[in-house]
Amino acid sequence: MGNKKINLVLYICFLFSGIAGLVYEVLWARYLALIFGNTAYAHTLVLATFMGGLALGSLLLGAWADKVKDKLTFYAWIEIGIALFCFFTPQLFSFSKNIYLTAARDLSLNPLGIIVIKFIIGAIIMLPPTFLMGGTLPVLSKFMVRSFAERGKVIARLYYINSFGAFCGALLAGFYLIYHFGLEASITIAALVNLFVGVTVVFLRAYCEKVQPGMFARKESLLREEKNHFYEEEIFSNKVINIALTGIFLSGLAAMLYELVWIRLLSTILGSSTYSFSLMLAAFISGITIGSFLISKFMPRPKHTFIVFGLCQVCIGASLILSLPFYEKLPYLFILVAKVFVRRADTFALYSTAKFLLAFLVMIVPTIFFGMTLPLVSKIASRKLELLGSKVGSVFAANTAGNILGALITGLVLIPTVGLKHTLELGIIVNLSLGNIVLFSDKTFLLKRKVVFASACCVLFLGYKLAIPEWNKACFNKQLFRRSMDRESISSALADNAEEKEVLFYKDGLEASVAVIKSGEILSLYINGKADASTEDDMPTQILCAQLPLLLKPQTRDILTVGLGSGITCGSALLHPIKSLDVVEISSSVVQANKHFKEFNYDALNDKRLNLYLEDAKTFLQRGDKKYDLIISEPSNPWLSGVGFLFSKEFFEDCRSRLNDRGLMIQWVQAYETNDQIYEMILRTFSCVFPEVTVWNTSHLDTILIGSEEKMTLDIDESEKRIAQAPVQQDLSRIELADIYTLLSLQISSNENINKTVERKGLIHSDFFPILDYMAPLALYTSQRAEKYIIRIDERKFPLEKGDLFIKDYLKERKIGNQALNNFFKYADKKLIYNKNFVFSLIKRWHRDFPGNKEAILAYSSYNIDFLEKAISALEELISRDSSFEYLDQYASLQLQKYWIFKSYLLPEIYPQTIEKLKRCLSLSADKKAKFYYHLGKVCYGNQDYKEAIEYYSQARRQIESGEEDADSQGLNYIGLLNEISIAYLRQGDLNKSFEYAAKVTHLDKDNTLARSLIEVIQTRLEF
Repeated sequence: MGNKKINLVLYICFLFSGIAGLVYEVLWARYLALIFGNTAYAHTLVLATFMGGLALGSLLLGAWADKVKDKLTFYAWIEIGIALFCFFTPQLFSFSKNIYLTAARDLSLNPLGIIVIKFIIGAIIMLPPTFLMGGTLPVLSKFMVRSFAERGKVIARLYYINSFGAFCGALLAGFYLIYHFGLEASITIAALVNLFVGVTVVFLRAYCEKVQPGMFARKESLLREEKNHFYEEEIFSNKVINIALTGIFLSGLAAMLYELVWIRLLSTILGSSTYSFSLMLAAFISGITIGSFLISKFMPRPKHTFIVFGLCQVCIGASLILSLPFYEKLPYLFILVAKVFVRRADTFALYSTAKFLLAFLVMIVPTIFFGMTLPLVSKIASRKLELLGSKVGSVFAANTAGNILGALITGLVLIPTVGLKHTLELGIIVNLSLGNIVLFSDKTFLLKRKVVFASACCVLFLGYKLAIPEWNKACFNKQLFRRSMDRESISSALADNAEEKEVLFYKDGLEASVAVIKSGEILSLYINGKADASTEDDMPTQILCAQLPLLLKPQTRDILTVGLGSGITCGSALLHPIKSLDVVEISSSVVQANKHFKEFNYDALNDKRLNLYLEDAKTFLQRGDKKYDLIISEPSNPWLSGVGFLFSKEFFEDCRSRLNDRGLMIQWVQAYETNDQIYEMILRTFSCVFPEVTVWNTSHLDTILIGSEEKMTLDIDESEKRIAQAPVQQDLSRIELADIYTLLSLQISSNENINKTVERKGLIHSDFFPILDYMAPLALYTSQRAEKYIIRIDERKFPLEKGDLFIKDYLKERKIGNQALNNFFKYADKKLIYNKNFVFSLIKRWHRDFPGNKEAILAYSSYNIDFLEKAISALEELISRDSSFEYLDQYASLQLQKYWIFKSYLLPEIYPQTIEKLKRCLSLSADKKAKFYYHLGKVCYGNQDYKEAIEYYSQARRQIESGEEDADSQGLNYIGLLNEISIAYLRQGDLNKSFEYAAKVTHLDKDNTLARSLIEVIQTRLEF
């Protein structure tokens, strides 16, 4: 096997090594976030530890490579060592979590002590494998460099191949591995990749030695011979080498500075989803890859190498100066790109590509020059081939050390202190200054040119500072990534630019960029460009997250709230005679922004009963031992990266462990920007932890889950007394909720109904299998809503005796009066618009019981409640003269439509009336009865009378199968009828019969999607 083929195999191996390395970085960050929390300090600590291991490995293993004789075998065992360490990291994480929690609970550590414990744990887990990873490039460089002259090109080639592997790893981890395999299996897959690389290299070494004995020994001999024949012009002085090493350190610092700022900035434009972060990371790495590839092809002559390094630094700064003025336009550039795509699941990949290209456009020029710097400095530093490993290792160690310092000062100091824009400008100063220092240090560069370059840099930067104003902060808080991008949405977005918006507060904080923006009289809190609280649409949920549980359980004393937001929930809770309210908020900037919501949250932060904790909620719950009567969790939308932790099974278990006996947990779940499958998965996850769960609908598609260990009992008299208290009444009046009847009418599902409707054998969102993080962004992109699922589980559409809603107990001793109906209509008219059928039934009941009431008449006419009645009356008159099938069929269809629109506990008579009308059609029809049997089955199914539904469906089936009637002539789909029977049996719990009918459908129509889905569901349940 020739050298070229050996090189090709090694390059491919190194590519896969790069893929695995980035996958580890992503996975370890997630694992350690579960232990240390999702705070900026925790992320920075993880990043610093990871890079510290790389730096140490580059330095020490690079030096060792110069001494080891069999470098290829050494490299192979490094890869195998990485695999062996990583195979056991999931177990190490589990063990370390127990150690950390024990230390944090029992040792009463101060913040510094906790940081030290975190560092020690992170080092124990990550240092061994990252130490080995850091040595791979220096060791392989030492083996593959076969002549002094080619060292720069070979190192550059290895660097770009490994960087391209990291690019692939970022996309692989972010888009596929974790979603499909979870954390532990993904780590195992990455470890298998390293093991494969190591074993391949071992076999390569053995094969080559067998085919050409002594070839590796001859290679070492050739290198020893060449060490005395290097070109004198390629020797760089100690001063130049030291400047280059210092420069690569500062360059690494600046690179990490830009990366952190770009990710924070672009997240406000592209959205902070897991996919977006993966794309931004991939865009950054792709520029590095291109730069190192270009320098491998066009490596400068030895005497120009140092100058080119300096010019790269100048070009990094200059390119950023020229691009910064356009950053405000990025949201609009994004909207122009995004509008090209029809928002369907099959275009999500193209949409993601567009997001990548936007990030790539922002980063490409500076990162290309960054990619050139490491190979250039490696060439400068490695002036002796026998010390190539140590010198290359020292270059990469210096650059990585710069990355570490850059991460620390950028994330923890610069961004919170001076903001994103000024942090970028400081990075520009570093690069321009570094570039000019390098140029002035080079003796071959003419003094005149040095002065011109330095002057041009100063003029360019000062001109930029004088000519370009501060960014308009409102531009980065438009949430364009949430818009559907149709023509109307684009027009709205562009018009929004002209609308006056006052930025009352803006802070690039440790955890997030936070803004408070006033539009008219409405205040909105934006976190990383996404509105998370407001004084308009969010008010019902913010208030009811506190008022609902405290009215249902007035004896509550100790409360924990996860997330401060606008503070409105806290303010509403503090209106009650509670003992303490602990608030866990991860972002100090959100706390600072809260002063602008004092008018709306009753200055909650200054209440002596409120205790504020700036910490990650998961670590707070795990480290503490205080018990609560009520825990309120108000996370943002689950498509946001990191928020999925607050919807996981493990988080709910942590909350349950901190509840007192008969304690309640409140979970805000948004049913918009999601879909039925995701919502059911969240409900399934929540209910697998809490034995008793109820679901409430606060406004439009905002819902609240209430979980408890025991069934909640309601003391209606106590609840009515509490809601009648002036402060509570005044607070609820802000959302037009006036009485306990309206409050109880917001419940849409009891625990009994959840147990019947939620498929137990299904997806669970877990910290270790975080599928919600990957499903939710797709639902956001396609503008989906869980509206159908919410309506499906809504028990209010059935007679009260069929369910277990709280309103059922309330109405046992009370009647629904005019004022109660009026109050409920005022709330439902504006806030429950997604479920218009329920509003229709409310109005019809109100007008029926109080026909003279002016408000009822107005509502009745404005909603055109009688739009069906006129058509039905006209058909009744026709049928009295001619009872042909055509008229009867249309009449039955209208009756069925009326039933679906008005069915609710408010109009229990609608069911028997519809049955009666359909039976009349059946009796009047002379020879076509199957269709009416089918309609009767549909109504019975809608009323959850599955046994009766099956009987009517079966009668329709027998009429058709006997040949007495023709399905097509009645507009009846026979296969659809069989599917309906299968579904009815499934709801009844007869899986065998359900399977029988679904199988019959597939026999007639093998591609029938519904039947195939039913068979899959039935088989899953039978296995369960």
